[in-house]
Amino acid sequence: MKSLILFTQDSTLTNLFVDSFPEGKVSAHLFDKPLNTIDFSNSVVVVDYEADNVSTPNFLSEVVKASGQDTKVLVISMDCERRNVADTAKRGAERFIVKPINKKRIKKYIMPYMGTTETTDTSSPPKLEQI
Repeated sequence: MKSLILFTQDSTLTNLFVDSFPEGKVSAHLFDKPLNTIDFSNSVVVVDYEADNVSTPNFLSEVVKASGQDTKVLVISMDCERRNVADTAKRGAERFIVKPINKKRIKKYIMPYMGTTETTDTSSPPKLEQI
């Protein structure tokens, strides 16, 4: 199973992802984390498009470039207007997933990129690299 790298400012969303994957498989980052300090190998990246004070289109382009050709970058957003979906595709996103996100939607839309279709329900508190 690949690791998941999540970029978000939403702690509720972070907790949902941490609870959906085995311990140690999710690292959550704020948008100001220097991308050259992140190991993107054997991972899938999820970018939460609802971020305050961040140009998420530009950030998405930077993440796609930094993560390399072998890393799939997925976008989650409530703004599913055609122009927004098309723009994320032009910037290199593999998939656009409409919010709200829950464990069922993670299993259906994100787990296939991870190399598994199973989610994990953990009861331990989230362990995050940074958020």
